[in-house]
Amino acid sequence: MRLAECLGDQALWSEAVASAEQSLVIAEELDSQYARALALAALGRALAEQGVTERARECLHTAAEAFERLRAPETAGTRELLARIPGPGAAGG
Repeated sequence: MRLAECLGDQALWSEAVASAEQSLVIAEELDSQYARALALAALGRALAEQGVTERARECLHTAAEAFERLRAPETAGTRELLARIPGPGAAGG
């Protein structure tokens, strides 16, 4: 998850997507809801930067719900990022 964030910070979005997807697989194998939420948030951010807004919104929405259930501090930031992404029917979605 952190690798995906670092790649995103360098605007290496394709690599960030690949890393986040790999992190998601690992989180699901470990059955870790927190790690899954982190991976989904990283994936959503990277997808949004690539203009894949519908899937990005899905990832971020699922991550935000998981963070909220877990009472994780990432809830607010994830919801803020989600709010900045154009919704259905908007250009780029």
